[in-house]
Amino acid sequence: QLFSSGYHELLAWNPSDGALVARFANLPQRIYSVLPSADSNKIFVGGGTPGFLGEVRLLDRATGIVEKEVVRGPDVVLDLALRPGGQELAIAMADNTIRILQLDNYLQKRVIASHADWVTQLAYSEDGKRLGSSSRDKSAKVTDAETGELLGSYPGHASAVRGIVSIQEGKQWISVGADNKVHRWELENVKKITEVALGGEPNRLAKDSSSVWIPNADKHWYRFDLASNAISTKQAGHDDWVTAVAVHVATGKLATGSLDGSIRVWNLADAALIKTWVGKP
Repeated sequence: QLFSSGYHELLAWNPSDGALVARFANLPQRIYSVLPSADSNKIFVGGGTPGFLGEVRLLDRATGIVEKEVVRGPDVVLDLALRPGGQELAIAMADNTIRILQLDNYLQKRVIASHADWVTQLAYSEDGKRLGSSSRDKSAKVTDAETGELLGSYPGHASAVRGIVSIQEGKQWISVGADNKVHRWELENVKKITEVALGGEPNRLAKDSSSVWIPNADKHWYRFDLASNAISTKQAGHDDWVTAVAVHVATGKLATGSLDGSIRVWNLADAALIKTWVGKP
């Protein structure tokens, strides 16, 4: 299934034919992040009402019932990340904080307040030892996932940072920002390795073992190849900004969402378009 957000609801689609599979109600007004649990039986839904309320609700996938509100804050939740190998959920807030939630009892373990503006994306290192964050405060930061200690802050974008992912178990990071560039940098000495220009402003990233996938405001999505440090694919096909991307390696599919409400599913191997539809019931 492929999930997309609606007004106070979450929509589930069949990515092969674009058929609507399910509608889940009683959710935040605006949904910015959808994250299945480790066993995929539950779904964490993050969002809220801008400037008024941020929340994460826990949805039972089988029954469609919202089991509980696990986090509430003064502004919207922008992203969610599960810690690999651990029972913790990291929550990116528009109140400039990162909240760490213990999943065994849903108690707040820690608040990280190292950013001065919205936290736009979160990414754990593959071993779960480090947590990366991107922010509108023009920085990308890495903290110790166990203690919350700041390990490094990358200022290379000199503009709002929209997305971040870990590579090499957190020794290196990929980030994108309003400078319309992809940056690859290493945590030690916070040193830039390379930067590559894009055709417009990117948004939150997705990755697999060999590539980073970038939605972009120039109506394209990009594939950044980690081996060559270069853009290997620049794919057109949307009529408006591409604002979201999701990759599923097992089925060889990539999904993209656009500001005009359209959803497109692509073949990972050759970027061929499989299916397109408008994400409304």
